[in-house]
Amino acid sequence: AQPSAWEEKDLQVLSCPAPRLLSVVPTSSTSVSVRFDRRIRPESVLASGGQFTLDNGLVAMSATVVDGEVRLTTSSQVVGRTYSLTVAGTVQDVMGTGVDATTRSKSFFGFEKLALLRINEVAPNLVSSNATSARDSDLVELYVMESGSTANMTVTTDNFLVATLPRVQVTTGDIIVVHLSPDAVGNRDAPASETLGKSEYPAASYPSNYDTAWDFHGVPNGFISYRNAVLRVKDPAGQTQDAVAFAQPSSTPPAGFPALLQALQAEGLWEPPDCGGAPCTYDSRPTTAIEVSASWWGLPFSTNDRSHTVYRFNPVYTRSKDDWTTGTSSLGRHNW
Repeated sequence: AQPSAWEEKDLQVLSCPAPRLLSVVPTSSTSVSVRFDRRIRPESVLASGGQFTLDNGLVAMSATVVDGEVRLTTSSQVVGRTYSLTVAGTVQDVMGTGVDATTRSKSFFGFEKLALLRINEVAPNLVSSNATSARDSDLVELYVMESGSTANMTVTTDNFLVATLPRVQVTTGDIIVVHLSPDAVGNRDAPASETLGKSEYPAASYPSNYDTAWDFHGVPNGFISYRNAVLRVKDPAGQTQDAVAFAQPSSTPPAGFPALLQALQAEGLWEPPDCGGAPCTYDSRPTTAIEVSASWWGLPFSTNDRSHTVYRFNPVYTRSKDDWTTGTSSLGRHNW
Protein backbone atom coordinates (compact mmCIF):
# COMPACT_ATOMS: atom_id res chain seq x y z
CA ALA A 1 0.00 0.00 0.00
CA GLN A 2 1.18 3.50 -0.78
CA PRO A 3 -0.51 6.59 0.70
CA SER A 4 -1.05 9.33 -1.88
CA ALA A 5 -1.53 13.07 -1.58
CA TRP A 6 -2.65 15.24 -4.46
CA GLU A 7 -2.41 18.70 -2.86
CA GLU A 8 -0.26 20.28 -0.16
CA LYS A 9 -3.32 20.63 2.11
CA ASP A 10 -3.67 16.83 2.13
CA LEU A 11 -0.50 16.60 4.23
CA GLN A 12 0.25 17.73 7.77
CA VAL A 13 3.92 18.40 8.47
CA LEU A 14 4.79 17.36 12.01
CA SER A 15 8.51 18.14 11.92
CA CYS A 16 10.74 19.87 9.38
CA PRO A 17 14.21 21.41 9.89
CA ALA A 18 14.55 25.15 9.43
CA PRO A 19 15.75 26.33 5.99
CA ARG A 20 19.49 26.92 5.79
CA LEU A 21 21.42 29.60 3.92
CA LEU A 22 23.62 27.76 1.41
CA SER A 23 25.46 30.40 -0.58
CA VAL A 24 25.73 34.08 -1.45
CA VAL A 25 27.08 34.69 -4.95
CA PRO A 26 27.29 38.04 -6.79
CA THR A 27 25.90 37.75 -10.32
CA SER A 28 26.75 41.30 -11.43
CA SER A 29 28.17 44.46 -9.86
CA THR A 30 24.66 45.30 -8.57
CA SER A 31 23.05 41.90 -7.96
CA VAL A 32 23.49 38.96 -5.60
CA SER A 33 22.03 35.44 -5.61
CA VAL A 34 21.13 34.17 -2.12
CA ARG A 35 20.42 30.41 -2.14
CA PHE A 36 18.66 28.31 0.50
CA ASP A 37 18.15 24.57 0.85
CA ARG A 38 14.34 24.98 0.75
CA ARG A 39 11.84 26.87 -1.36
CA ILE A 40 11.22 30.31 0.10
CA ARG A 41 7.72 31.70 0.70
CA PRO A 42 7.50 34.82 -1.49
CA GLU A 43 5.10 36.51 0.93
CA SER A 44 7.73 36.38 3.68
CA VAL A 45 10.25 38.45 1.70
CA LEU A 46 9.97 42.23 1.53
CA ALA A 47 10.31 43.63 -1.99
CA SER A 48 12.60 46.33 -0.59
CA GLY A 49 15.25 43.74 0.36
CA GLY A 50 15.28 45.15 3.89
CA GLN A 51 15.60 41.69 5.49
CA PHE A 52 19.06 41.27 3.97
CA THR A 53 21.74 43.27 5.80
CA LEU A 54 25.11 43.91 4.14
CA ASP A 55 28.27 45.56 5.46
CA ASN A 56 31.09 47.73 4.05
CA GLY A 57 28.64 50.25 2.64
CA LEU A 58 26.72 47.79 0.47
CA VAL A 59 22.91 48.04 0.58
CA ALA A 60 20.14 45.71 -0.63
CA MET A 61 17.65 47.69 -2.71
CA SER A 62 15.14 45.05 -3.86
CA ALA A 63 14.44 41.31 -3.50
CA THR A 64 12.74 38.74 -5.72
CA VAL A 65 12.03 35.11 -4.79
CA VAL A 66 12.56 32.26 -7.27
CA ASP A 67 11.99 28.89 -5.56
CA GLY A 68 14.94 28.42 -3.16
CA GLU A 69 16.72 31.58 -4.31
CA VAL A 70 16.35 35.23 -3.41
CA ARG A 71 17.73 37.60 -6.04
CA LEU A 72 18.87 40.89 -4.58
CA THR A 73 19.55 44.16 -6.33
CA THR A 74 22.31 46.00 -4.48
CA SER A 75 24.20 49.25 -4.60
CA SER A 76 27.47 49.06 -6.55
CA GLN A 77 29.94 46.46 -5.28
CA VAL A 78 33.69 47.06 -5.19
CA VAL A 79 35.54 44.39 -7.16
CA GLY A 80 37.17 41.87 -4.82
CA ARG A 81 36.06 43.58 -1.59
CA THR A 82 34.86 41.20 1.14
CA TYR A 83 31.22 41.64 2.14
CA SER A 84 29.04 39.86 4.68
CA LEU A 85 25.30 39.25 4.25
CA THR A 86 22.92 38.44 7.11
CA VAL A 87 19.35 37.19 6.58
CA ALA A 88 16.56 38.12 9.00
CA GLY A 89 14.71 35.27 10.69
CA THR A 90 11.48 36.57 9.19
CA VAL A 91 12.46 35.05 5.82
CA GLN A 92 10.57 31.74 5.77
CA ASP A 93 10.26 28.58 3.72
CA VAL A 94 6.91 27.56 2.19
CA MET A 95 5.96 25.83 5.46
CA GLY A 96 6.35 29.07 7.39
CA THR A 97 9.64 28.21 9.16
CA GLY A 98 12.22 30.98 9.57
CA VAL A 99 15.83 30.63 8.40
CA ASP A 100 18.07 28.60 10.73
CA ALA A 101 19.73 31.04 13.12
CA THR A 102 23.11 29.28 12.80
CA THR A 103 23.32 29.82 9.03
CA ARG A 104 21.99 33.33 8.55
CA SER A 105 25.32 34.96 7.61
CA LYS A 106 27.83 34.34 4.82
CA SER A 107 30.70 36.29 3.28
CA PHE A 108 31.39 36.90 -0.41
CA PHE A 109 33.68 38.93 -2.66
CA GLY A 110 32.42 41.90 -4.66
CA PHE A 111 31.54 40.90 -8.22
CA GLU A 112 34.33 40.21 -10.67
CA LYS A 113 33.98 38.56 -14.05
CA LEU A 114 34.44 34.82 -13.86
CA ALA A 115 36.80 32.93 -16.11
CA LEU A 116 35.27 30.44 -18.56
CA LEU A 117 37.01 27.09 -18.14
CA ARG A 118 37.04 23.90 -20.17
CA ILE A 119 38.21 20.45 -19.08
CA ASN A 120 41.23 19.83 -21.28
CA GLU A 121 43.18 16.78 -20.08
CA VAL A 122 42.93 14.17 -17.31
CA ALA A 123 45.42 11.81 -15.68
CA PRO A 124 43.30 9.45 -13.53
CA ASN A 125 44.15 6.61 -11.19
CA LEU A 126 47.52 8.03 -10.13
CA VAL A 127 46.82 8.22 -6.43
CA SER A 128 44.83 6.30 -3.86
CA SER A 129 42.24 8.11 -1.78
CA ASN A 130 44.71 8.52 1.09
CA ALA A 131 47.61 9.85 -1.01
CA THR A 132 50.23 7.27 -0.09
CA SER A 133 53.84 8.28 -0.61
CA ALA A 134 55.73 7.80 -3.87
CA ARG A 135 52.53 8.13 -5.92
CA ASP A 136 51.52 11.08 -8.06
CA SER A 137 48.36 13.11 -7.49
CA ASP A 138 45.56 12.61 -10.01
CA LEU A 139 45.51 15.58 -12.38
CA VAL A 140 42.81 17.58 -14.13
CA GLU A 141 43.94 20.18 -16.65
CA LEU A 142 41.67 23.14 -17.41
CA TYR A 143 41.93 25.50 -20.39
CA VAL A 144 40.91 29.15 -19.98
CA MET A 145 38.46 30.07 -22.74
CA GLU A 146 37.75 33.58 -21.41
CA SER A 147 39.75 35.72 -18.97
CA GLY A 148 38.45 36.27 -15.46
CA SER A 149 38.59 35.09 -11.86
CA THR A 150 38.68 31.45 -10.76
CA ALA A 151 37.49 32.27 -7.22
CA ASN A 152 35.44 29.44 -5.71
CA MET A 153 34.97 27.58 -8.98
CA THR A 154 34.85 23.82 -8.41
CA VAL A 155 35.74 20.51 -10.04
CA THR A 156 33.60 17.46 -9.27
CA THR A 157 33.67 13.81 -10.24
CA ASP A 158 30.37 11.95 -9.99
CA ASN A 159 29.07 14.92 -7.95
CA PHE A 160 31.89 14.55 -5.38
CA LEU A 161 33.92 17.72 -4.84
CA VAL A 162 37.58 17.20 -5.71
CA ALA A 163 38.77 20.83 -6.00
CA THR A 164 37.77 24.38 -5.08
CA LEU A 165 39.86 26.83 -7.07
CA PRO A 166 41.62 29.82 -5.46
CA ARG A 167 40.96 33.43 -6.39
CA VAL A 168 43.30 34.08 -9.32
CA GLN A 169 42.90 36.31 -12.38
CA VAL A 170 43.64 34.11 -15.40
CA THR A 171 43.91 35.03 -19.06
CA THR A 172 42.45 33.49 -22.20
CA GLY A 173 44.76 30.68 -23.31
CA ASP A 174 46.11 29.97 -19.82
CA ILE A 175 46.45 26.39 -18.62
CA ILE A 176 45.51 25.29 -15.08
CA VAL A 177 46.66 21.94 -13.69
CA VAL A 178 44.69 20.81 -10.63
CA HIS A 179 46.57 18.40 -8.35
CA LEU A 180 44.17 16.20 -6.39
CA SER A 181 45.19 14.95 -2.94
CA PRO A 182 48.32 17.12 -2.86
CA ASP A 183 51.13 15.59 -0.80
CA ALA A 184 54.27 17.68 -0.31
CA VAL A 185 56.17 14.78 1.25
CA GLY A 186 55.16 11.76 -0.78
CA ASN A 187 54.50 13.40 -4.15
CA ARG A 188 56.87 16.38 -3.83
CA ASP A 189 53.90 18.66 -4.53
CA ALA A 190 54.18 22.36 -3.78
CA PRO A 191 52.99 23.53 -0.34
CA ALA A 192 50.00 25.42 -1.78
CA SER A 193 48.25 26.58 -4.95
CA GLU A 194 50.03 29.12 -7.13
CA THR A 195 48.26 32.48 -6.82
CA LEU A 196 51.07 34.95 -7.63
CA GLY A 197 52.33 33.49 -10.90
CA LYS A 198 52.77 30.28 -12.91
CA SER A 199 56.28 29.74 -11.57
CA GLU A 200 55.59 30.74 -7.97
CA TYR A 201 56.51 27.14 -7.05
CA PRO A 202 58.97 26.19 -9.84
CA ALA A 203 59.25 22.67 -11.18
CA ALA A 204 62.96 22.68 -10.33
CA SER A 205 61.99 22.59 -6.67
CA TYR A 206 58.59 20.90 -6.97
CA PRO A 207 58.80 18.28 -9.76
CA SER A 208 55.04 17.69 -9.97
CA ASN A 209 54.44 21.33 -10.97
CA TYR A 210 54.37 22.80 -14.48
CA ASP A 211 56.06 26.16 -15.04
CA THR A 212 53.90 26.80 -18.12
CA ALA A 213 50.65 26.45 -16.14
CA TRP A 214 48.92 27.57 -12.97
CA ASP A 215 49.25 24.72 -10.46
CA PHE A 216 46.25 24.55 -8.11
CA HIS A 217 45.60 22.14 -5.24
CA GLY A 218 42.52 19.97 -4.97
CA VAL A 219 40.93 18.71 -1.77
CA PRO A 220 42.63 16.13 0.47
CA ASN A 221 41.70 12.58 -0.52
CA GLY A 222 40.34 13.69 -3.90
CA PHE A 223 40.89 11.23 -6.72
CA ILE A 224 39.56 10.03 -10.08
CA SER A 225 39.20 6.28 -10.38
CA TYR A 226 39.95 4.45 -13.62
CA ARG A 227 36.25 3.65 -13.99
CA ASN A 228 33.20 5.25 -15.56
CA ALA A 229 32.91 8.83 -14.31
CA VAL A 230 31.42 12.25 -15.09
CA LEU A 231 33.69 15.26 -14.50
CA ARG A 232 32.30 18.78 -14.21
CA VAL A 233 33.76 22.25 -13.71
CA LYS A 234 31.25 24.62 -12.09
CA ASP A 235 31.01 28.31 -11.31
CA PRO A 236 30.48 29.49 -7.71
CA ALA A 237 26.68 29.41 -8.17
CA GLY A 238 26.87 25.71 -9.05
CA GLN A 239 26.25 26.13 -12.78
CA THR A 240 28.24 23.73 -14.95
CA GLN A 241 30.63 25.40 -17.40
CA ASP A 242 31.92 22.17 -18.91
CA ALA A 243 31.54 18.45 -18.35
CA VAL A 244 32.83 15.18 -19.78
CA ALA A 245 31.60 11.59 -19.48
CA PHE A 246 34.44 9.04 -19.38
CA ALA A 247 34.03 5.27 -19.53
CA GLN A 248 35.66 1.98 -20.41
CA PRO A 249 34.37 -1.60 -20.80
CA SER A 250 34.28 -3.36 -17.44
CA SER A 251 32.92 -6.57 -16.02
CA THR A 252 31.58 -4.67 -12.99
CA PRO A 253 30.63 -1.15 -14.17
CA PRO A 254 29.45 1.31 -11.50
CA ALA A 255 25.66 1.21 -11.28
CA GLY A 256 25.26 4.97 -10.87
CA PHE A 257 27.07 6.04 -14.05
CA PRO A 258 24.17 5.85 -16.56
CA ALA A 259 22.05 8.24 -14.46
CA LEU A 260 24.95 10.71 -14.27
CA LEU A 261 25.41 10.51 -18.05
CA GLN A 262 21.67 10.93 -18.64
CA ALA A 263 21.66 14.07 -16.45
CA LEU A 264 24.52 15.50 -18.52
CA GLN A 265 22.63 14.81 -21.74
CA ALA A 266 19.41 16.30 -20.37
CA GLU A 267 21.27 19.53 -19.57
CA GLY A 268 22.50 19.76 -23.15
CA LEU A 269 26.10 19.26 -22.06
CA TRP A 270 26.83 15.99 -23.87
CA GLU A 271 26.05 14.57 -27.29
CA PRO A 272 24.19 12.53 -28.41
CA PRO A 273 21.21 13.54 -26.23
CA ASP A 274 20.17 9.89 -25.84
CA CYS A 275 20.81 6.40 -27.26
CA GLY A 276 18.55 6.05 -30.26
CA GLY A 277 15.59 7.77 -28.63
CA ALA A 278 15.92 5.95 -25.30
CA PRO A 279 17.95 6.83 -22.17
CA CYS A 280 21.53 5.59 -22.38
CA THR A 281 22.15 2.55 -20.18
CA TYR A 282 24.64 -0.31 -20.21
CA ASP A 283 22.15 -2.33 -22.28
CA SER A 284 20.50 0.34 -24.44
CA ARG A 285 20.38 -0.04 -28.21
CA PRO A 286 21.55 0.84 -30.81
CA THR A 287 24.27 2.36 -28.61
CA THR A 288 25.15 2.05 -24.94
CA ALA A 289 26.28 4.46 -22.22
CA ILE A 290 29.83 3.16 -22.68
CA GLU A 291 29.80 3.68 -26.44
CA VAL A 292 28.71 7.34 -26.31
CA SER A 293 31.27 8.31 -23.64
CA ALA A 294 34.88 9.38 -24.05
CA SER A 295 37.11 6.37 -23.47
CA TRP A 296 39.79 5.83 -20.83
CA TRP A 297 40.93 2.85 -22.90
CA GLY A 298 44.65 2.91 -23.68
CA LEU A 299 45.80 4.61 -20.48
CA PRO A 300 48.46 2.79 -18.44
CA PHE A 301 47.01 1.10 -15.39
CA SER A 302 50.11 2.00 -13.35
CA THR A 303 49.37 4.10 -10.29
CA ASN A 304 52.15 6.62 -10.90
CA ASP A 305 52.46 6.93 -14.68
CA ARG A 306 51.42 10.34 -16.02
CA SER A 307 53.23 9.88 -19.34
CA HIS A 308 49.93 9.03 -21.07
CA THR A 309 46.64 10.84 -20.49
CA VAL A 310 43.20 11.31 -21.98
CA TYR A 311 43.02 14.72 -23.61
CA ARG A 312 40.93 16.99 -25.82
CA PHE A 313 42.31 16.93 -29.36
CA ASN A 314 39.41 18.43 -31.32
CA PRO A 315 39.43 22.26 -31.35
CA VAL A 316 35.88 22.28 -32.76
CA TYR A 317 34.40 21.30 -29.34
CA THR A 318 31.42 19.08 -30.10
CA ARG A 319 30.68 18.11 -26.46
CA SER A 320 31.03 14.46 -27.37
CA LYS A 321 33.45 11.54 -27.25
CA ASP A 322 34.79 12.71 -30.62
CA ASP A 323 36.64 15.53 -28.84
CA TRP A 324 38.79 13.10 -26.84
CA THR A 325 41.60 10.58 -27.31
CA THR A 326 44.36 8.94 -25.28
CA GLY A 327 48.06 9.32 -25.94
CA THR A 328 51.28 10.97 -24.85
CA SER A 329 50.72 13.56 -22.15
CA SER A 330 50.72 17.27 -22.94
CA LEU A 331 49.99 18.37 -19.38
CA GLY A 332 50.88 22.01 -18.79
CA ARG A 333 50.97 22.75 -22.54
CA HIS A 334 48.41 23.44 -25.26
CA ASN A 335 47.02 20.29 -26.84
CA TRP A 336 47.34 21.60 -30.42
